[in-house]
Amino acid sequence: MAKHGWDVIGVDFVGKAINAAKQKAKAANADVEFFQGDVTQLDFLNPPFDLILDIGCFHSLPIDRRSAYVNGARRLLTSGGVFLCYAFKPEARMSGLAPDEMIDLFKDGFVNTKVEHGEGMPSTWYWFERRFHSS
Repeated sequence: MAKHGWDVIGVDFVGKAINAAKQKAKAANADVEFFQGDVTQLDFLNPPFDLILDIGCFHSLPIDRRSAYVNGARRLLTSGGVFLCYAFKPEARMSGLAPDEMIDLFKDGFVNTKVEHGEGMPSTWYWFERRFHSS
């Protein structure tokens, strides 16, 4: 994404993952900023963001931390911004969530614009658009 003009920030809880990502970005000559941190506590990031891309993180969060993640995404995304998430379904070997559960978690401040079921591993891609309520 950075090589295509996006300003990119990566966040991961695991230092080893951050180090590997830094090496890949360096090898690709891509300008990316990385932070090791908890995705349910992103107060150090300043909005607005046009896109949040989550590939396999949200479904692995403990149920009691998911609302903090959603609140962070709501705070960070600009109006019309997109939250794109790949998540496992409950029948996957790992933790997962059902599509109706995922859509319900993001109902406040987001509109679900697309759901695409994965092939192979029971999974789903979700597209949400950030919408501000008018007063």
